[in-house]
Amino acid sequence: MYKISVLGVGNMAKAIIGGVVRSAMDVSSIVLFDKNQRQYSDLEMLDYKFIYANCVSDALCNSDIVLLSVKPQNYDELLSEITSLPDYDKKTYISTRKNVEKG
Repeated sequence: MYKISVLGVGNMAKAIIGGVVRSAMDVSSIVLFDKNQRQYSDLEMLDYKFIYANCVSDALCNSDIVLLSVKPQNYDELLSEITSLPDYDKKTYISTRKNVEKG
């Protein structure tokens, strides 16, 4: 089974997570990270055992697939942080932002 990290837990990510939950996939391997931890409140009301990371590196350390779902003004900072991590290039990335190019 693939381990999935979600970076940015706003409305778009929550909609995608909802689809994953409805698909009956085991969500215990989904790691969530958002700088604004209040974003977790809607998900905490659900009866699912998501993993909540304390930072980007914690979220990515054991992930195979990474969903990038942050606001456009935060992408450069996030991508800079990701590319500073070891083995960042061995993961599959999915972005909710259009026109993202590999640098």
